[in-house]
Amino acid sequence: MERKRYVSCPCGELLEGTDDDSLVAAVQEHLKVVHPHLSYDREQILLFAY
Repeated sequence: MERKRYVSCPCGELLEGTDDDSLVAAVQEHLKVVHPHLSYDREQILLFAY
């Protein structure tokens, strides 16, 4: 069983993924919709993950 990965956005949203790829996709979609002025690449997003 894979362990879920998470990123806590400063806006209070908890983003999750079942693996690195799905987590990065979830964070990028959240940024596009809620914070369009922000942009992070895969490596930056994974640094925030736990």
